[in-house]
Amino acid sequence: MAAAVHRSADEREPWMPHQALTPAEALVASLDGQGTIAPGSRGDVVLLDADPLAVPADSREACDVLREMPVAATIVAGRLTHAG
Repeated sequence: MAAAVHRSADEREPWMPHQALTPAEALVASLDGQGTIAPGSRGDVVLLDADPLAVPADSREACDVLREMPVAATIVAGRLTHAG
């Protein structure tokens, strides 16, 4: 999400900033058409300790917040692979 919001994978200036997404757009893009989680849903899930949509409006600040956001749990192929 951070790279999609700020259009840079590090501290450099954004590359093609006109292609930047809002945090909400980046989240929707990561869902790959899956609107809900249910038994049989495809995909992996990351649970965060904070709201990724409640970030500063400035893309660089939002990027920094998103990159530092703690991950509470990760589920891959239906199995818990990380619990924070």
